[in-house]
Amino acid sequence: MMAALELMLNGWEVYTQSICNPSNAFDMIAVKGEAIKRIQVKSTSKKYNNGNRKNKKHIVKVCKRDKGEKSQYSKSDCDFIVIVVMDESWFFVIPTEKFKSQTVSIYTNNENQVSGWVSEYKDAWDLLDD
Repeated sequence: MMAALELMLNGWEVYTQSICNPSNAFDMIAVKGEAIKRIQVKSTSKKYNNGNRKNKKHIVKVCKRDKGEKSQYSKSDCDFIVIVVMDESWFFVIPTEKFKSQTVSIYTNNENQVSGWVSEYKDAWDLLDD
């Protein structure tokens, strides 16, 4: 629901599935004017610290189940995957085709700033307007 609220605050109408349909690989549809986006939401709320690592990370599984098998999302499944880091109130709005694996690690430095490839997608709601 956090992602739906952020979408609405950014001017989008949000439609969610009232009945879980496993054939749909998206959680919600966002509509603004003529634009229609299929959005899958993934969330995490626990930060991991790997022993002596200076950086900490959140780990998010970004995969779907198809006939019992885990697989990666594709553009035919959804347009964007929004990762919600609940304990930080962070949102990462990432085009589906940018994912190269089924797990995403969101690293933070000592100042709690995001580093790595996902950093450019933090609060990137404007990508939905393209």
